[in-house]
Amino acid sequence: MWITGDDSAWVGSVPGLLWTDLRGLNAAIPVHLETEMPWDPDTGWPYITYYFRTHFSYTNKLSGVSLLFTDYIDDGAVFYLNGTELYHLRMPAAPTPILNGMLASGYPCNGDATCPDLFVVSGGPATNLVDGDNVLAVEVHNYNAGSTDITFGAALVSTVRLAFPPQLGILFSKSGVTLSWSRGGFTFQQADTPAGPWTDVSEPVVSSPFTWTNSTPIQFVRLRR
Repeated sequence: MWITGDDSAWVGSVPGLLWTDLRGLNAAIPVHLETEMPWDPDTGWPYITYYFRTHFSYTNKLSGVSLLFTDYIDDGAVFYLNGTELYHLRMPAAPTPILNGMLASGYPCNGDATCPDLFVVSGGPATNLVDGDNVLAVEVHNYNAGSTDITFGAALVSTVRLAFPPQLGILFSKSGVTLSWSRGGFTFQQADTPAGPWTDVSEPVVSSPFTWTNSTPIQFVRLRR
């Protein structure tokens, strides 16, 4: 469930990992446990579900972005980005409603957050990322109501695929000029002026190298994807 509205009344920013464990600190978790959370005073056990949210600023390219998550979570979780479900971790898949009292469908490692959960979100769900302020929310669910512990910590990195231009090489000889380029997927074009019009050379030319003689009436050339 996505918790909307003003979050100013929530507990302020605290360092992760966040945890509660009736047995005390779990030294087997390889990331430092920073903030202890309360448990349910009515049952004496951790709550079945804990809710978290944070704001972060994004100012990079939006097209083609992928979101890489590295998490230590005991037991299951649902991730939301700006109000849209992003990922279900050991929780029933959408469109099953996720309710406060719902238990996780599994647990990590041997039952504790001693190994990371890694996943990548790209394509449609990642398009909910916006330029500027974003809200990442996570609800963490326990595997059973009598579990002694629950743990949450997450790190998020965005990656954008970059397309590097091909490297163009020119070799002059008495009989003509040979051009070669370092990457495929391009078509060789010619024009009489830099403003064009541009037309494909010959058949067209789609693979490196290409040679033309001094008698070939070409003044300007380019590679086009």
